[in-house]
Amino acid sequence: MSASLPIAVFVREFLGISATFIYRQMQGVKPEFEPFALCRKAANPEIFPCEKVYAATEKNAGKDTLAEKISSKAKRFLTGYYNLPGKNTYKYWAEVLKKEDCRLIHAHFGEEGIMMAPLARETGIPLIVTLHGYDMSRLLNRRGYVGKLRDMFDACTLVIAVSDKFRNDAVKLGCPPEKIIRHYIGVPVEEFTYTPRNKKSGEELVLLQVSNFVEKKGHKYTLQAFANALKKGANIRLVFAGGGTLLEECRNFASELGISNRVEFPGKKPMQEIPGFMAQADIFVHHSITAADGDTEGIPTVLMEAMATGLPILSTYHAGIPELVEDKTSGLLSGEKDVEQYTQQLFNLTQSPELRMNLGNAARSRIEDKFNMNKQNLLLKELYQKAAARK
Repeated sequence: MSASLPIAVFVREFLGISATFIYRQMQGVKPEFEPFALCRKAANPEIFPCEKVYAATEKNAGKDTLAEKISSKAKRFLTGYYNLPGKNTYKYWAEVLKKEDCRLIHAHFGEEGIMMAPLARETGIPLIVTLHGYDMSRLLNRRGYVGKLRDMFDACTLVIAVSDKFRNDAVKLGCPPEKIIRHYIGVPVEEFTYTPRNKKSGEELVLLQVSNFVEKKGHKYTLQAFANALKKGANIRLVFAGGGTLLEECRNFASELGISNRVEFPGKKPMQEIPGFMAQADIFVHHSITAADGDTEGIPTVLMEAMATGLPILSTYHAGIPELVEDKTSGLLSGEKDVEQYTQQLFNLTQSPELRMNLGNAARSRIEDKFNMNKQNLLLKELYQKAAARK
């Protein structure tokens, strides 16, 4: 097979600030493959530079017809689900694929896979879809989604799940077992310097969480446990880096708990600053929960990044997290919303330098062994080669 085969990577927005993992994969499959971006909207080119980004804007693809707009609104009303692109958008994308002599389409997230399924059928180009998180949790509650997901499974050459849990869930929904595999995305280990956590008993410890302020990230449970640990005598400070809809609510909750002087909210930070935050931290906290609308994590990339720096992890038995964090070996896990257990584990971490060091060392080794992006991208190249050969 010749080198530098052109492949289309499809997301609706190329590229959202939290989608670093997609960009890393695109860079990681070169030079055997030459990815270009297919999307509906282009964003953040200064953060994610890509030579070829094809956005189906009205300027490029034209407007949907009145009939298409009415049909889309009707479908959304009847199913509670999104509208598929119009004919002009599909025509534009088909022209791009032909122009680039595209050999493979890789769509990220179930919704994007559903959008690409008609195009894959029309062009005969093999389609790979990666299932990440909300597409296998919250969206399953929408009436029109599961049926479209099953149709997408039929159109796919391969389905990738980021965790064993999502693979099993997809099979239960009707994905043929032979069509789906679990493939961990991983992180670039070399970009995260290992830092021994060797503070002595009694020294102030910095707890860090880096995430959007949304319900499934469980900030309020972390705040409750943090306040409880302070009452037990722990010398700790908490840093919540990130932005989002629940940021102000969490600020107010910290104030209600009387711990505002111990909690910092530095806001959303660019990805290049995150390793610096991690280097200054002593414990990484991430109390993931299932949100009221069913939304869950996949395997949070930020946990992998923190583990790569040698940070001991305190998280929850949630979604794919136990596949990454081995309880009592490379981190500590509690039940979702179990503040009492979370508090006790946090307090135990603060009181034992040896425990923090052992967990941090094991965390780094875990990432090097199982979640190293360089290794995972080699596996992804093999998947691409097999799929592209089927055209």
